[in-house]
Amino acid sequence: MAVPLSQIIFIEEQAAGIGKSAKIVVHLHSVGSNKDPGPFQTSKYSYIKLSFKEHGQIEFFRRLTEEMSQRRWENMPASQTMDVDKASRSGRIRAAGIVGIERKLEERRKEMDKNISEAFEDLSKLMEKAKEMVELSKSIASKIREKQGDITEDETIRFKSYLLSMGIANPVTRETHGSGTHYHMQLAKQLAGILQAPLEVKYLIVFYVF
Repeated sequence: MAVPLSQIIFIEEQAAGIGKSAKIVVHLHSVGSNKDPGPFQTSKYSYIKLSFKEHGQIEFFRRLTEEMSQRRWENMPASQTMDVDKASRSGRIRAAGIVGIERKLEERRKEMDKNISEAFEDLSKLMEKAKEMVELSKSIASKIREKQGDITEDETIRFKSYLLSMGIANPVTRETHGSGTHYHMQLAKQLAGILQAPLEVKYLIVFYVF
């Protein structure tokens, strides 16, 4: 905010109180008709209050009082006055640009936080599903190894459902790919395809954090 000294009528001090900081009240002239519009077109107040939380108001009041008494702006050439106005306007534009950039960065940060939260949630769901699948696989393998009977239809349906939910329509097995190197290569390729997307998200998260 910039206030030309010529707009100031007088200034006064307000002492600090309980829970209140010291203030300097700047009383202003009415707005001229040639003034650029600001964020508020009108105001019922003809003054502004400057608050000082960590001291400094005494020195500020002294210096401002000196400037008001000297009235050096009255001897300033018209061209220099225009330059000051342009500089002030340019400063406001620059400040608005910085605020816009900060706002966009904050929006991007919130969007990234949301994406990270969703990614962790998806990874948690995948890990939980994989855990259930491993437990079911152990149960099936144990039954086969101990020859305690056939796998139930419910277990078969659950196992196939887990596979389909993970995008595995045709799982790699020893029956379909043998028991040698070819089987292990195909199994590794299938596992890599399943884990690729979650790992890409994970590495993106690590890059963002560090």
